Amino acid sequence: MKTKNIFDSLPAICAPKTTDLRDELDRYLSTDPEHTDNVLLWWAEQRGLYSRLSRMALDYLSIPGMSVYV
Repeated sequence: MKTKNIFDSLPAICAPKTTDLRDELDRYLSTDPEHTDNVLLWWAEQRGLYSRLSRMALDYLSIPGMSVYV
């Protein structure tokens, strides 16, 4: 039996439903590509439409670049 605590029902901590993630991804993939000069700004502006994808994209795109000299 899985025990429950008061934190299990908090939306920020609960894992999203697979269908919610799939719907958001399907919606994003069904849109036409658009040109943007600032992808970080674009994803920040899309937060309302793609809440989970925008969070992931902002995390991924804000990783500093690294140069390796060989």
